[in-house]
Amino acid sequence: MIVVIGQPALARVDGEPAAAGSAARMALAAAARGAAVQLVGKVGEDADGEALVLALARGQVGHVALQRDPAHPTPRAVDPDDAPDSDEATAPPGGPSSSLTLDAPDVELALRYLTEFRVIVLADELDPSAVRVAGDATSWGNATLIAVVGEGQTVPGDLPSDAIVLGAPTEDVAGAFDRLVGELAAAIDAGADAQAAFRELVGSAGWEPAAT
Repeated sequence: MIVVIGQPALARVDGEPAAAGSAARMALAAAARGAAVQLVGKVGEDADGEALVLALARGQVGHVALQRDPAHPTPRAVDPDDAPDSDEATAPPGGPSSSLTLDAPDVELALRYLTEFRVIVLADELDPSAVRVAGDATSWGNATLIAVVGEGQTVPGDLPSDAIVLGAPTEDVAGAFDRLVGELAAAIDAGADAQAAFRELVGSAGWEPAAT
């Protein structure tokens, strides 16, 4: 099983609710490869939260560790790139996000329920204590940790020595990078060698090394 840790958002694609955000896209890409996937994040106790959970379920992404927060609204995608085929992404009242955050106790609680995992993906930037919880879980669970680091972010400390760290591009055109991360997690979960799987996925997607 793959556990993706990060905050999903709700978007509208052709008027229909869809799961958006990097964490959701990675989870959906892994599930599309046939992997069992659970998403650790938060949604509000509102209609948007229900719609987001249903959208994830349609993509075969589990939500038993998706926590409900009555104090904040479910985030909505504000960048059209979060909903690749839509120009209808909107923000909730009061701002572009709902201020939902994942901290160490949230991650620890989720991983108590999700014990049979082979891969953990840190899709979003987390505070050091939350990263430490995820790293410890992969160590005692003999799992692989994939940490995604955005431009300008610092590589988290206290990562397991065999963690995979991937630098996210500034712009993820049509979610190509997020899809790559999800497919890599699915390949590792299926028993593939991480380096070999990465090379194969990069080659099949037509990616080329950047000029130095």
